[in-house]
Amino acid sequence: MRELKIIGFISSEYRSLVIPFLFRRICPWSWEATRRDIPDLIACLRNNHRLSSVVRMLDAWAISNSQQQLEEIRQIMEITAWWEGLILPVVDEHIPLAVFDDNTKLQLRCLKFIPPISFVGPKLSHLLLNILPTCVNLIDLEIPILKEDWFKTSDPNGSAITIWMNRLKIYRGPSYPLHYLRNGSPLHQLICKTEVPSPMLHSLGRLAGQKLYTLLVHLNWPKGHAYRSTGKHYLPPSPIPSLFPNLQDAGYFLVMSQPVRPFEPHIHY
Repeated sequence: MRELKIIGFISSEYRSLVIPFLFRRICPWSWEATRRDIPDLIACLRNNHRLSSVVRMLDAWAISNSQQQLEEIRQIMEITAWWEGLILPVVDEHIPLAVFDDNTKLQLRCLKFIPPISFVGPKLSHLLLNILPTCVNLIDLEIPILKEDWFKTSDPNGSAITIWMNRLKIYRGPSYPLHYLRNGSPLHQLICKTEVPSPMLHSLGRLAGQKLYTLLVHLNWPKGHAYRSTGKHYLPPSPIPSLFPNLQDAGYFLVMSQPVRPFEPHIHY
């Protein structure tokens, strides 16, 4: 990447070719960026429509949630349209809903929220319940851990969740939206951040078991499923291989209701 930038300074013709590649995905708060780089980037995007028009993905994974950086995110998102991918911090009052216009709703394919979450406020709720169902090409979604009560209260019949959940190919988040998975779902990569009850796991296997190739879930290990033998604890056999025969990458964390030793999230096959 550094070499491409150097060549771009030397050759104007080459620069015109590499700009769409260099600026398609921007990560202004990476470890390489200095404090002066961000205002320069914002000014450059604001004054150069050709440049701002090629930006499609904003990655804010390295942000520190400072007030200044949150304001910079807002400015960049408002300057640039037609977002295909957004990785944003979950600070409800700073989610710029105005950028989710008709163009963005049509183009958006990837949306991820990075922790920590301060609270679930009206903007995040509006985004999940009213905006996401209209993002017809969204296939990759990561949302923060939300309590089941929030889902049951905010979307009691699951109408909004059903729409966006059954469009996704990749989902990372709490397990509750899996209740609304339907036959024909294109889901092939799933990482659950909360416990997946056994009935839900079996339902998932029935609905998407043949398509899933990546699966990481939290499973409950009830009392009586572990026993001692020569001083070691053995784990119950996992139902994952039989339910999901085509997995290429899988693992599970055990959530022990009455643990016999400290929690060890290390089980993989």
